[in-house]
Amino acid sequence: MNILLCDDDPRALEELRKLVSSFFEEKEIPASYVLFPDGESAVLEMPPCDFAFVDVEMPGMNGLAVAKRLQENNPYLIVFMVTSHPDYLDEAMDLDVFRYLAKPVSPDRLRRGLELAIKKYAQQNQTILLDAADSSSPVFTRDILYICIHGRGTRIRTISREYLSRIPLKQWAAQLNADLFAQSHNSYLVNLQNVLSLKKREVTLTVDDIDGNPIVVPASQGKYATFRKSFTRYLGGLK
Repeated sequence: MNILLCDDDPRALEELRKLVSSFFEEKEIPASYVLFPDGESAVLEMPPCDFAFVDVEMPGMNGLAVAKRLQENNPYLIVFMVTSHPDYLDEAMDLDVFRYLAKPVSPDRLRRGLELAIKKYAQQNQTILLDAADSSSPVFTRDILYICIHGRGTRIRTISREYLSRIPLKQWAAQLNADLFAQSHNSYLVNLQNVLSLKKREVTLTVDDIDGNPIVVPASQGKYATFRKSFTRYLGGLK
């Protein structure tokens, strides 16, 4: 686990590092830490990281700008914003910030946030083996857009390519995390992480096709209500 912490207050930075490291040590999860005293240095170095704790109010590049740049480099980055003022809450939420922590950081609130963040991290980094020609390839489940019935098996559409599988859709639905995958149609199992919007007859995904148009999959009248409920629950569960 790679963790970035950025704060222009040295005391606050070290105190936050101690709190975060204490949690991971207790959970026996190996973690490495990289600390930055300002936003510019964090963005300039842009180290690979899984979690980022960023102070909002910093001279020069503020925390919101830093978080945006870090997310551009890693869209699956889990970001905690830290601040003494709640005025930036709406902007932070627009960046898909995982948690907003008020200073001084409450150890209990931090712990609760990290417990949920670990679950999200595990979901995002789950892999499955998919057959490709004469070999099997590990694929992150987060990169699956949808799985649909194809002949006697299924077709799996990921962000980068398609796979054909002999596994039936019903078995995929039982195997994959029900909090992240839901059926929009009897023939389609959709990854909720990659849904942009939905209507009663269609689901628009966050990825474009080769012509630059958003990929759309069907939604059926019989599945719409439960799919919408699953999508709403998924969105609520990330905040």
